Amino acid sequence: FFGPATHFHHQHAPTGWTEWEGELKPRAFNLNNIEGAQQTSPWSIPTVLENNECKIRVWRLQEAMSHLVRNADGDELLFIHQGSADLYCDYGHLEVSDGDYVVIPRSTNWRLEPHSPMF
Repeated sequence: FFGPATHFHHQHAPTGWTEWEGELKPRAFNLNNIEGAQQTSPWSIPTVLENNECKIRVWRLQEAMSHLVRNADGDELLFIHQGSADLYCDYGHLEVSDGDYVVIPRSTNWRLEPHSPMF
């Protein structure tokens, strides 16, 4: 053990499968080809995966949101893969950029103003 992380080596790695059957098999999604991912509202973009607890969307934002949005049903988690923006919400102003995770609590009004195209 050394440093803030450890790496375990397995003789039979838990992800070293060679065959998979059934509905729960791993899948690969090409998220570059999603239709309608370039909207100014997060509620207008298509859902990639969902269940009763969670919805996953991929959003490309190139211009400032024209209005505030709010999710009264649950929290929002934004991951900024690429780009940067100013996030304005009920709690104030926050600058976000590549690699940032932002948790927006339920019923919080918010909007983004990108400095550069975001994905």
